[in-house]
Amino acid sequence: LQEDPDNLRALMNLGTVLARLGRTEEAAASWRCLTEADVEPRLQAEAHLHLGTLAEERGDLPQAIEHYRRATGEEPDLVEAAGRLLTVAGDEGEGVALLEQGEDPADP
Repeated sequence: LQEDPDNLRALMNLGTVLARLGRTEEAAASWRCLTEADVEPRLQAEAHLHLGTLAEERGDLPQAIEHYRRATGEEPDLVEAAGRLLTVAGDEGEGVALLEQGEDPADP
């Protein structure tokens, strides 16, 4: 990012690394930048997916649902976001089935 501040994929990856190190607030800040930027829908959807996952882990289910909805709105074929949305919203069986079909967008 220091060499190419416009590399938005690097910003996404930075958030992922920060989250894995337990620095979730910094990770969330990276992903929020992507949700507010004029970026490709897939990248914005992935950022919302990650923010939804953080919210879900904190127990903030309304916030998680909002991020999962925004993720699926940006990229309807993002199976993981749809599965998490259904699971958190109460249709756990259908959500788990979708999650089992999906792939993690953070793993290229």
